[in-house]
Amino acid sequence: RSDRMEYDYMNQKQQNEYSKQIHCLALNIYFESRGESYLGREAVAWVTLNRLYNGNYGKTICEVVWEKNQFSWTNDGKSDKPIDKKAWIDSLYIAQLIYDYYFVYNDPTQGSVMFHKASLKPYWKNKYDRVVRIDNHIFYKEKTDG
Repeated sequence: RSDRMEYDYMNQKQQNEYSKQIHCLALNIYFESRGESYLGREAVAWVTLNRLYNGNYGKTICEVVWEKNQFSWTNDGKSDKPIDKKAWIDSLYIAQLIYDYYFVYNDPTQGSVMFHKASLKPYWKNKYDRVVRIDNHIFYKEKTDG
């Protein structure tokens, strides 16, 4: 019986951590791409997870999202609470889908780890290879030798 209780506790602990990470990913999707097409919102999820698996941006999704000066919404002084219920539910759905199937689906950003609004010209853009424009965002991956 005690083995079963330990097993249940570990599953609950893992579930709580999974939920926390999905929540962080959904927040990033919501605030970075709310109003974009479904593909545009997926692309933000892909970049966030590409950063996670790259290993240079954080060890968890939440660390990736909240890394200083990486995503504009995290330090804009505005509320970080979603107010558009439908967009929030969509963001949660996309976050869970892309996270759960990251190693199954094709990445529309082709491994991108950076993006910006098409109307901006960030100082860092020449340090990366441009990959694709999806809706109002341009996506970049790390430069390759060649």
